[in-house]
Amino acid sequence: MLSDFRLLDRTVVQKFDEAVRVLKLSGPWFPAIQHGYCVKAYYRQTFRF
Repeated sequence: MLSDFRLLDRTVVQKFDEAVRVLKLSGPWFPAIQHGYCVKAYYRQTFRF
């Protein structure tokens, strides 16, 4: 489950909303696994507009 979206550059608010919408439509995401257990993880995704 994708959550906790953060905008790092306030000049692209409308584009951020579109990027979040596309990510949510991208299908199921699978959790990170460490030593056979599901763990929380974060990933910084860069978009160039």
